[in-house]
Amino acid sequence: MKKFFYIVVVSLLPVLSFAQQTTSSQQTEVMVKAALLRDAILKKDSIALSGLLAPDVTYGHSNGLLQTKAEFIRSIMSGEQSYTAIEPSAMNIRVYDNTGIVTMNAAVTLLSQGKPIEIGMRIILVWIKKDKEWKLVVRQSVKI
Repeated sequence: MKKFFYIVVVSLLPVLSFAQQTTSSQQTEVMVKAALLRDAILKKDSIALSGLLAPDVTYGHSNGLLQTKAEFIRSIMSGEQSYTAIEPSAMNIRVYDNTGIVTMNAAVTLLSQGKPIEIGMRIILVWIKKDKEWKLVVRQSVKI
């Protein structure tokens, strides 16, 4: 457990450097969930992804593709979408009652037909807290 906590904290360092200087505990919770989502995508961890995504999530990509929870997880696990790096910057987290909204830029590297492609993106993540757990309900990105 101690090692897991260390890994989460280390993976948050790039995110933390761009977070607002004063954050509420709910903002911190949402920031941790965003970092866990990033790690689950990079590690192709279907169990973690399943736990982070709401059953009715709409996962939108910068090319206009919209995916359901099952479609997104399947595409990550199959390698259809093979992310090798997701580096967040300019992150802003706002929390309104049970809704957390994350806006950020990201430098994303993915493999397409074995070749790396680098894309600059602007991303919005919408998290809902239900039964004391944050779940991603909407993700949308555009190329910048």
